[in-house]
Amino acid sequence: MAEVFAYGVDGAIYVGGNKATYIGGWTMNINTGVVDTPDLGSSGPKRVYAKYHDFGGALNGQYQYVTPTTGTDTAPVQEDVTLQFVNGGTPAKVMAKFIETTKSMYYGNIVFMNIVKTQPAEGVQGWSADWAQADGPLNHSTSTST
Repeated sequence: MAEVFAYGVDGAIYVGGNKATYIGGWTMNINTGVVDTPDLGSSGPKRVYAKYHDFGGALNGQYQYVTPTTGTDTAPVQEDVTLQFVNGGTPAKVMAKFIETTKSMYYGNIVFMNIVKTQPAEGVQGWSADWAQADGPLNHSTSTST
């Protein structure tokens, strides 16, 4: 029987309603909540898994301001993320969609925690940013529209 895999080229990321272009990759960590439960006289802490989930991850890509095929200027998502951290900007929650395939995506509000910019001597400027869920876990959908 053939296996079905989700390949990166099938997916996309939308941040604040805008498609993130020139993304090199993204990660998503899904952790279950762990609650320490008091137990006097025991030899160590006892932990119970909670129903809550904690989402976080990272994006990385390249800066591109002109679309090579059309020659038009673009307003890249990475610049919007950068502006949240410079000139007294405040990281704000944004709606994000992490589309894996035409039949699978995660979506919900996230907040960016930092951005790292790289400036190579040759080549295109790069960036990466860490994110976390903003106000509740992300949702999973078997379609790509919300």
